[in-house]
Parts: sequence; structure tokens; C-alpha cells
Amino acid sequence: MTDETTPDANTVFETSWEVCNKVGGIYSVLSSKSSYMQDTYDEYYTIGPYKEDEADDHFDEEQTPSKFEGVAETLASEGITLHFGTWRVNNDPNCILIEYDGLWDDLDDYKESLWESHNVDTLHSGSDVHNPLLFSRAVTRLVDAAADQNCVDIEDTVVHCHEWLTGFTTLFLDDHPVRTAFTTHATTLGRTMSGSGYDIYDVLDDVNADEEARELGVSDKHSAEKAAAHNADVFTTVSKITGRECTALLDKEPDVYTLNGLDVDHFPSFEEASIDHQEHRSTIREFLSYTFFPHYTFDTSHNLTFLYAGRYEYKNKGIDIFLEALARLNNELRERDTDRTISVFFCLAADNNGPKYELLRNKNIYSHLEDEIQSHSEDVLDQMLYDLISGEDKTERELLSESAMQDLRETLNRFNTEESPPLCSHELVGDEADHQIIQDFHRLGLRNREDDPVKVMLYPAYLDGNDSLLNLKYFEMISGSHLGVFPSYYEPWGYTPVESAAMSVPSVTTDLAGYGIYMKEQLDDLTEKRGGIYVSERDGKSKEESINNLYNILEDYASLTHAERVKDKMRAKMLSEVTDWDTFIDRYIQAHNKAINE
Repeated sequence: MTDETTPDANTVFETSWEVCNKVGGIYSVLSSKSSYMQDTYDEYYTIGPYKEDEADDHFDEEQTPSKFEGVAETLASEGITLHFGTWRVNNDPNCILIEYDGLWDDLDDYKESLWESHNVDTLHSGSDVHNPLLFSRAVTRLVDAAADQNCVDIEDTVVHCHEWLTGFTTLFLDDHPVRTAFTTHATTLGRTMSGSGYDIYDVLDDVNADEEARELGVSDKHSAEKAAAHNADVFTTVSKITGRECTALLDKEPDVYTLNGLDVDHFPSFEEASIDHQEHRSTIREFLSYTFFPHYTFDTSHNLTFLYAGRYEYKNKGIDIFLEALARLNNELRERDTDRTISVFFCLAADNNGPKYELLRNKNIYSHLEDEIQSHSEDVLDQMLYDLISGEDKTERELLSESAMQDLRETLNRFNTEESPPLCSHELVGDEADHQIIQDFHRLGLRNREDDPVKVMLYPAYLDGNDSLLNLKYFEMISGSHLGVFPSYYEPWGYTPVESAAMSVPSVTTDLAGYGIYMKEQLDDLTEKRGGIYVSERDGKSKEESINNLYNILEDYASLTHAERVKDKMRAKMLSEVTDWDTFIDRYIQAHNKAINE
């Protein structure tokens, strides 16, 4: 080994429940760094559970490699089916998907073994634990068979497991010569406590973790995670804030911080992003037009779009303080009597029965108006050219004929104006008024009235481009926005502000998010500390202080000129390069080297 970033491992098996199975942020971690792993190691394999629907979308199956044919036959005799191929992401990494149906009969034996060897309490567990446990057992058998049949050199092989779901693998391999690394992206207990209303950072150092896990019903996952952290050759986590959590709740300080990067080269350049912004901003403005204009109008060219997209975790993701800060901004802008408006989209996927009828109806009418005007565009162009050349004042007469104007007026009269503009774009399952965010819209005076400069919209559809209203995909929605706002209270890393910056969209994070902490350190080293990425202070602050800090950022941004916003976009794009995998991949190499040399 020449230095700690020269890989000592030859083969890496990286296993996660989210390989070819898009569930959460770990999918982004693994898929975005896959090309770097392929370039770093002679042999690199991602391993995930075989799920037919997900495999159809993310996996290209191929013939079993000749050197693994014996392994596949051995495991097939045990009821384990291996699917070899490539994961349809950056650089198409080698991928093995596993069916483990034949292991169910031995489940109780595996559970007993884990209890006796590592105090993992799965006595009362359900399928949410049993499935990853059996999958992890199948991964173990794959590694065993590959070693026995000399498919890999076990002395320079690392099995890297992500989250408790595959942490079982490190326990099954505990007495095996292969080296293991285990990464937790957020402790089960920490996430559960925070989601249950705990002010986790106030109690972190005093909590009895094992007892708290039992009381909250996550003892099985917590005990598996804790055992994996202690038994893996190398234990890593994704940020310093989660390192605090691991030390307190798992009684184990991370050996290496494997920060979450981004493959910046796969995002549009600043010039490309500027073109995308104009296109997708137009789609958002059209939505605002047919949603609000039947009731009242405002100048959409003076409108800024703020975006929140993420899990519907009210406190963990900072939705509560975001709303409070918006209410203050709404009152402040109203008092200034400004023509500036702010449209705020809360893209929180929730059960719904499709778009609201009145919005679909108004969208169709709006489209009809566009078509009608477009049909007369040639006549209008001829008339404008004539007026310009002849010197006639075109303001003295209509550009459209009276009959055409009458048709347009009749179409306009079909707009639904019976109620106020909606606060939610889709028909929620259950009573809309029972949703906390809708209740808080009303409580805080964010009601989309004509004199409310801040317009809010709960958008509960998945951003897959097929919701029948905006029809924008996730990155297109980011692209069309001016500012991404992600003021998390509990956020081990946080990809959304990173992705926003990579799309040349400024974003807000906090100093309780792993990414926010890292960026705060980077910004402290820069001469120009303001703009592009905003780190709102929440660590050690009261709720009122947190709201005020976020409000100040939102108010400052709303006051920027167009030229200043363009500069901010350029800075966001520049800062996104700080988290490129080109820099962070070294941390994975360090972890694997440490495992090899332990």
C-alpha cells in the first residue's frame, strides 16, 4: 500500500436492500458512486434482493459468468437463485440479485443463532425483518461459495453492507476470513425517537438505548444494527451528526466517515440548467395561472418558486418551522405592499385519488384559450407588422377580431370561480382538513387569499411526470424552481439540497443535517461565505430562534435582484462540486483498506 487512498482490496461485494430497488436515499448513494467503484476495484459487484417489478425497471439480466456457474449451481441446490447482470445506472455496474425462497424453513434456526452469538432479538419480528435477514443469509452463502470455489481471493475481498437490513451479513460472516464493512446511514433508534417527537439532541447523551428501543418497538432492528456496528471489521457512517448518534445509541464511534457524494458530471452544465429552468419555470407559471387566475391575478414574472420535496416527516424534515417562517414572510411582504409573490410547493407524496376536478377543468380551459389564441397568431403577427410599418397606433384597435374576442370571453366564463384557490392540488384520501399541513396553512394565515403574497400548495403526487397537472419529474421540478428549502431537524446527510445545487438551484439546509454541517465547514474556508448554499442554524437553538434564522434567509433571498439571483445560481453550481464523488470516494477506499489491514 503506497497510501491510504490506493486500494488494497481487489474485490468488493457491496450489498444493500436498495440495489435495483428504489426505496430511499441509499439508492442514490450506491448508484451515483458505482462508476467510481468500478474504476477503483478490479472486481466490483453490487448485490440486492430480486424483486421482479423493480428488476424490470433497473436490471439487465445476463448469462451467469462462467466462473460463477458452480456457485450458482451450489446455491440453487439450497433454494437460492442468483440473477447475474448489470444495474441500469452509471457505468452499468456488475449486479447480482438474489431470490432466497428456499431459506424460509430454516428461519427459526437463523434467529436462534443470531440471538446466541450476538444477542440480536428477533423473537417477535415480522416480515419486515425476516426478509432482509434471509436475504443477508443468502449473501453470506454467495460469499462462502465464491471463496470455496476460488472465484475470489478471500484475503483481499471486502463485503460492504449498508444499514441494518444487510448488517445481518456481517454477523453471519463473523467467523469467516473475509473482511467486512458496515455503514449505517441513520440509526434505527435515532430516526424512531426523532419521528416520535423526541428532541433527540437534548436527550442523546442520557438515553438508555436498549431500553428505549424496547419501549419504541424497534429492539430487533436496533440490536441487529448495534451488533453489526461492533462486529464488522470497519464501521462507517455518513456524517458527523450521525456519528454523534452512533456513539450514543450504538455505543460505537465510527471508524471512517463515508460522506455521501454526487456524480456531478451527470448533471446539466450551468448553461444547460439555465435553459431547463426557463422551460420548467414556464410549466410552473402555467399551473399558477389556471390555479389562481380564475379567482384573481398577479404578475407571474415577479413570482419566485420555493420548493420542498421529501418525506412527509413533519418535524424531522423541518416542515413545521418552514411554515412558521413563511407566515412571517407573508405578513412582511403584505406590509410592504410589494408586487413580489412567492409560490411554495410542498411536494409530499401522500395517498390521493388524483387531481382535483376543478384544477383539471381549469387546466383544460386554459389550454383551450392557448389553442384559440395560437390559431389567430398568424393574423395577429400580420396586423402587428402592418401597424409597425404603416406607423399606425396599434393600441387604438383590437389585434383580434370582435368575434374572436367574443369566443375567448365565452371560454373565460367557463373558469370555476365559485371557491377560493385550493391549498392542495389533489384529492387526498380521507378528509383534507385532517392533514396537519392543511391545518397549519389555516392556522398561520397561509390561505391563498388575494392579498397573501405567499401562495402555498400541498402537492401530494409522486414527481414522476405523470400526475396530470404539472407533469414534471423530480429534477424538472427542482429545475423550474428558484430556491430549494430543506430545513431539517433530523437529517443524517440530505441529498435534496445537494441535488438542487447540482441543478444550479440555490438551496437551504441546516447545521443539523450532515450535508449542512459539511458545507458550513467548507463555506468557512471561503472568502465569500454568502449565497448558493444557505446553512440555517438549528443546532442548540430554540424553535423560535430556528424559525427566525430561516425567515431571515427566505426574506433575504426574496429581496435579491434578478442579477443577484443569477449569481446565486452560479455559486450553487460551483459549490455542488465540493461534494463530487471524485473527492469522497477516497473515504470508501480508506474504509476498505482499514478492513483489509485490521
